[in-house]
Amino acid sequence: MILSLALALANDSRDYTRAIAAATEEARVYDGWYTALLVRATRVDGALRATQAEHVAAITGQGPAEAEGTDLVLAVSGQFKDELRFAGDGSTPWTARVSAGGSPCRDIEVVTRKKPSTLDEALYPHLTSWDQLVVLHLEPSACDGREPDGLLLTSARGRAELRWAAP
Repeated sequence: MILSLALALANDSRDYTRAIAAATEEARVYDGWYTALLVRATRVDGALRATQAEHVAAITGQGPAEAEGTDLVLAVSGQFKDELRFAGDGSTPWTARVSAGGSPCRDIEVVTRKKPSTLDEALYPHLTSWDQLVVLHLEPSACDGREPDGLLLTSARGRAELRWAAP
């Protein structure tokens, strides 16, 4: 019984890791010898959110809170820790611009967690102990009903562009 449960969780974990990997893109920005930004961004849409709920339920017996819209969950790190702040309006060292089909999305809510939780680590296996977690939340109307497929991060140190395939 215990062995079969362990095997079921292992298979679920492999499938979940594949689903996360398929929704995650990575980019790096270098400033001379230094890595100014290393970002791994996961697009969490309705389908991936359902997969996450199943994964959390298998581990804890409960699912994550229901949410609408799409989240771009960024695992960020870099040499210049004091500059790892993000906003959509240019008020921080890094500006985040999200697009859908080439058109800009609006009303991006940015939430930063300098210390990801244990649940965050379970949901995003690519998080490391050096990463901060930044969530860019977009309501369903932010991209005129389309799924976001591009993220551009810019600063004085450079730019990183990430693209996802259309859902």
